[in-house]
Parts: sequence; C-alpha cells; structure tokens
Amino acid sequence: MIEMAKAYNLNVYKYLNFLLEKRPNARTAQKELEKLAPWDEEAQKMFARKMK
Repeated sequence: MIEMAKAYNLNVYKYLNFLLEKRPNARTAQKELEKLAPWDEEAQKMFARKMK
C-alpha cells in the first residue's frame, strides 16, 4: 500500500492513517474497498502531496 500511495503521489502518512481508521474487514463490500484505493479520485483529492 505504501508503494501504491507513492505511485499516486499521495501523502503516505495521512493515507495510511485513513486506512487504519476505516479498517476494512471481511464484511466490507467491494464498492467500499474501492473507495479506499489510492487510485480513487476522492482519495487523491484528500491525500495529494503538496508540490513545492
């Protein structure tokens, strides 16, 4: 997940913190899991690394 977050230019710390807070489990629907993926547009907006 770390490498995928880096590949999508996300703030790794904030993204992993978000994942740990959401803690998907066996009952999590596929659609909900997709929202947690680093390629999800909303995740990219929320966790994009700021360019200097």
